[in-house]
Amino acid sequence: MANLGKRIVFSIVSHGQRALVDKLLISLDNNLVVGDFDIILVITQNIDEPNCDFISSLYPVKVIENLRPRGFGSNHNHVFEMFSSDYIFILNPDIEFNKPFCLARFVDSMVSKNLKLCSPKIMSPDLVTEDFLRVIPTPVSLIKRRLKFNGDVEHFDWIAGMFLVVESSVFRNVGGFDEGYFMYVEDCDLSIRVNNEFSIGVLSTFSVIHDARRGSLKSWRHFFWHVKSLLLLYCKLLCRRL
Repeated sequence: MANLGKRIVFSIVSHGQRALVDKLLISLDNNLVVGDFDIILVITQNIDEPNCDFISSLYPVKVIENLRPRGFGSNHNHVFEMFSSDYIFILNPDIEFNKPFCLARFVDSMVSKNLKLCSPKIMSPDLVTEDFLRVIPTPVSLIKRRLKFNGDVEHFDWIAGMFLVVESSVFRNVGGFDEGYFMYVEDCDLSIRVNNEFSIGVLSTFSVIHDARRGSLKSWRHFFWHVKSLLLLYCKLLCRRL
């Protein structure tokens, strides 16, 4: 399939994570197979990082410096509005490409499977598949995740946001991320809304490494944001059923 003239925007948000972003950019330089795509790497500095120049040896890098911190969804929505694209690749800084990643094959697979939101397989640094395919979060499912009793998910409701690829026309159609959330659950909400009208899935022949940073386990503030976002999700799901 021809991908001539198509633009892909990579949206990466740094929370003072210079070392992680540098590692991600190096892995992109070493492993991304671009072909005919037009690539822009957009890095949002969500908190002040003085004297921080993000550099790719192969692709243009645009840096957004926030005057105040934004939430996960707000940051990526902002990038989407500022830079036109055919597809937006939403990446956490702790992602690493460890082998060749062909954009043409990835996008063609999305098109052939009619997926409007998808992810490659997400692997831990020791090459174990992570639990990035998830069911609607409940107290029981969250406890199972923390205790690592979740197992493989055959039927999933959403895809975790460490690496999401969304067709831009669909992202706009569903209204992007809901900024009523803050830092958590935006990925769940977006997956559900896209899946209600289109389709989501995983392209398991592609994989990347994720060196997880679980903020809600280390900070009461992050834990509060997580719980607040979950309550908003439950309210939205309940209203949808009424």
